Amino acid sequence: MVSSPSVPSTQTNFSTELAERGWRMVNYTQADGKIDTVQVPLTAEEFLHPQEGFHLPNSTFHSGYSRSCQRCLGLSLC
Repeated sequence: MVSSPSVPSTQTNFSTELAERGWRMVNYTQADGKIDTVQVPLTAEEFLHPQEGFHLPNSTFHSGYSRSCQRCLGLSLC
């Protein structure tokens, strides 16, 4: 099970980390009862052992390789 990190005190730009490894959504309840949903970058361990609800981006290498495999499989099935 993944432990939730403490509530972030400042808004930090995680765009690079989110793009490299992916993210998960974490709900934080504020003192007034309002619920905020925040994207939290995955740690290296979470990236290697993903769980349901984790968002893992595909790299350009992965996308190209997948398209190549799809073309090969499509040609062999014809």
